[in-house]
Amino acid sequence: MTAHRQKSIFIADDDTQLVRALSLRCQTMGLQVRQAYDSVTALSQIHAQLPDFICLDVNLPGGNGLSLCEMLCSDDRTARIPKIILTGRSDPDTIRRCHTMCAYYVEKSPQVWDRVGPLLCELLNTATGERQSRSTSA
Repeated sequence: MTAHRQKSIFIADDDTQLVRALSLRCQTMGLQVRQAYDSVTALSQIHAQLPDFICLDVNLPGGNGLSLCEMLCSDDRTARIPKIILTGRSDPDTIRRCHTMCAYYVEKSPQVWDRVGPLLCELLNTATGERQSRSTSA
């Protein structure tokens, strides 16, 4: 029997209450959570230990979360990691940039978990299915 590595999510947002709330919910899903509150720390920590999922705020101290996401998308090591963009913005340019990067756009609201939770469940099921199909075809 092979032990499976615990899936991880990296959350970068300067709203400490939101990070705390999302972290607790992700932990109840069995995810290991790492977090940062600015873009510079986020970038270095993501590269130091690649997560399975990345959740970024658009307005981060030290840099723009969309620009950070674009950098991650252009890096071979992080390009395929699913990314969720959290934002209070609903302008067409922000939404277009998310779609261009194949990042999930989630508008911040009091019900943010109603969108993030099911999305993570879907991503986890996809990741588990890919792992199972790889192990059965090996």
